[in-house]
Amino acid sequence: MMTSAVLKKSLSWLKQGRKIALISVVETWGSSPNPVGSLMCVRDDGEFSGSVSAGCVEGEAVIGALKCIQSMEFSCLELTVTKDMVEHAGLSCGGKLRLLIQPFNDAAPMRDYLHKKTHAVVTNITTGVRQVVDGATENLGPDAIAAIKCRHSRLITYQGDEYFINLCAQPLKLIIIGAVHIAQSILPIVGQLGFDAIIIDPRQSFATIERFPKALRINEWPDRALSNLGLDASMAVVALAHDPRLDDPALMAAMDANCFYIAALGSRKNHERRRARLQTQGYTDQQLDHIYGPAGLDIGAVGPDEIALSIIAQLVARKNQKEL
Repeated sequence: MMTSAVLKKSLSWLKQGRKIALISVVETWGSSPNPVGSLMCVRDDGEFSGSVSAGCVEGEAVIGALKCIQSMEFSCLELTVTKDMVEHAGLSCGGKLRLLIQPFNDAAPMRDYLHKKTHAVVTNITTGVRQVVDGATENLGPDAIAAIKCRHSRLITYQGDEYFINLCAQPLKLIIIGAVHIAQSILPIVGQLGFDAIIIDPRQSFATIERFPKALRINEWPDRALSNLGLDASMAVVALAHDPRLDDPALMAAMDANCFYIAALGSRKNHERRRARLQTQGYTDQQLDHIYGPAGLDIGAVGPDEIALSIIAQLVARKNQKEL
């Protein structure tokens, strides 16, 4: 998936009148530290942002990008890391990377990539023709529709041509109900993972700028705050308040919006009582099964930091559609 940080840097360079090339990982074989969809931007003087691998492989990618900038023509580059190169290259066990390199001298396409909420940049690997697609695209077949729906970049073959579908989406949002100690432990890590975090807690002494200096804080009751945020399937909701007056309305809103990750803190007994309360509100067992309770993977977590780690691990697993 295209990262907004790399795209923003690309746009800033283009606005300065520089030429750039975007390098996308379209296929991997063997061991690769960066997944398909990883992105790197190279400026016309060799400065770069982002990563497609590491070590000497990245150096070869920069050289390939500079050639494309000079010719203003796209290319595909396949890099192989042999066992003899392993100690000096980014592919820790050897392997191959296939890279798509696309030059740009106009800021307009980059603005399109950044300003749409969720879309895909679809590139014909044979011709280099690219298009920005919102939602599902019927004219590229079911594989393209699946890629966009699942928010995963991938290479597909359709009617004899290869197409690279690179998802470009705004950061996923993690909404935390309850400005508690565990929330303080969660925030720094999810920020590094690319999530935008929002803290909701009506208690003025909990959701303070001193306790959460870098998070968006909403000092309102969850039902009102969430109705203004416009919950959808790209958001995650974690209820940490341990108070039904705060947690239950948030969980109901999250189920109604089909959020991709819904979790609530508390023991198994507390969760059974929670399910019983929500059933009286008309929610079915199937809907309630979408709530992870107790929140987090069972790693024997002790204390706020370890509980936060278990929740983050479960959140990432759901984001990556890993069965739990």
